Amino acid sequence: MNDDHMDSPYQASQLARLKSQLRGAYIKVTYTHASHYKLSNTLVTKHHITRTIQVIFAALTPKAILIGVFLYEDIASLIAAFLSTVALLLNTYLEEAALIEKSQQHKEAATELWKIREEYVSAFIDAEALGIEAVTAKRDELQIRTASLYGTAPSIGAYSYKEAMRMLNRTGKQSIFKNDMDIMDIDGNEEDLT
Repeated sequence: MNDDHMDSPYQASQLARLKSQLRGAYIKVTYTHASHYKLSNTLVTKHHITRTIQVIFAALTPKAILIGVFLYEDIASLIAAFLSTVALLLNTYLEEAALIEKSQQHKEAATELWKIREEYVSAFIDAEALGIEAVTAKRDELQIRTASLYGTAPSIGAYSYKEAMRMLNRTGKQSIFKNDMDIMDIDGNEEDLT
């Protein structure tokens, strides 16, 4: 054990405050990780739905033209023009929105946050064995890495954060999160999130 382990009540109190900071940071990183993960999945789903609709409209356009050739020329040409325009707009949207690229950025951020999250758990569990100085240094390092990641990661909206909260608080979901919360003596109340 380190010589600054817990030789005095002051050091024990200091270690308790440090562990409290680790718990708070862990919760925030966990929710941000889940938000990025959820948003990444949402963007992929949105891309696939939009692409499917685009394919449907593109497939219907030649059918409308064929109907026009054989039956109702005026109406079919209007329908074909409409279908073609919608397919073009959807194609433009998909290119401009770059949903898959944005999804990948959120996935990469989530992956890095997962690593940081796990290091917070380890620092919390090992706090007494490591001592105040080592845990403080680890906390500072994790805070710097987290801030750096937050500065470069794409932003997430309130909707993704709320979905992440719902996902993490649902019973049976994210059992690793629940186990970590038990280890860290966190009850999962929203007051712990501030």
